[in-house]
Amino acid sequence: LPNAKAVLQFNLAMANYRLGDFKASQKCLDNSTINDKLNFMDWTLKGILAFENSGKNAESYFRKAIADKPSHLTTINLPKYYLLSGQFDKASDEFLRIFQNTKEMSDTACFGLAVSTMLSKKYSTSLDYFNKLYKLKSGRLDSEQLLAKATMYLNSKKLDNAETLFNEIIAKDIANKNYALIGLAVIDYYREKY
Repeated sequence: LPNAKAVLQFNLAMANYRLGDFKASQKCLDNSTINDKLNFMDWTLKGILAFENSGKNAESYFRKAIADKPSHLTTINLPKYYLLSGQFDKASDEFLRIFQNTKEMSDTACFGLAVSTMLSKKYSTSLDYFNKLYKLKSGRLDSEQLLAKATMYLNSKKLDNAETLFNEIIAKDIANKNYALIGLAVIDYYREKY
């Protein structure tokens, strides 16, 4: 078990991360691991901080977390990193591997596949994954997933489908209403209703 000082410093690192102070978080993380062997939680937080601070070494830190404790909780960070850093094909490859091999994260991986293929402009493949996600979630996509699917329709110029989903979001989801209104404004622009 890690010593009490290491645990305290790790918890301070997490608190500073949640507050958005990435430099203070990194300093606390460094203090937590001076005398202790790094574990998957340390590697994961190091990966997140590396991505937030500079992007350098994030991939290797996420891989070290997976090597230390291969689980659905550690493996999902690598494709998310690829997705956020614009490496959409790598993200798709990793999400697909997780989707095929990890039941616990199948809906998260399927959503990652839908988004990463959308961002790669592979709209028919993206739609296939959105449809699989719909089945996995028993016909209930959350608002983030609906917004992403509406955006995919918008990007692929399937304006009627996009409009339907944006209107559904406006009717049901106050938090994402403004995003949906922007989507409808873009549709009006494409339809030259400005």
